[in-house]
Amino acid sequence: MITLYADYNYYNTNYLGSSKGIPFIFFDEFDHWGNKASSYINLYTHGNIGEEIPDEVKMCCCELAELLYKYEHTPAISGVTSEKVGDISKTYDNSETAVKSLSTQIKNIIYTWLANTGLLYQGGSLC
Repeated sequence: MITLYADYNYYNTNYLGSSKGIPFIFFDEFDHWGNKASSYINLYTHGNIGEEIPDEVKMCCCELAELLYKYEHTPAISGVTSEKVGDISKTYDNSETAVKSLSTQIKNIIYTWLANTGLLYQGGSLC
């Protein structure tokens, strides 16, 4: 069973979600996004988080939950990622690019919040 590292109350009062974050009307869905976020945190920390959850982990969970919520609720856009007028050139996004971008954003959020906590340490000797 996955430990939910932050709930909507923490998100709303401590993280102070962005005005374009998870709307209050969906507060009952927060656990869904928080569980997904917690799963990613567990993946990167290899289950190194103890019973007492550090604030960095809670904040990371909130930011990830918000990102995952936005990713799921953003309507499909035209798919055009760049456009050049002279000599007409367009670059189209595809789902593989979108997933790769999401993966990069998840990794960046986790490293931003947890890099200096020791929770990402995998063991072994340092070279």
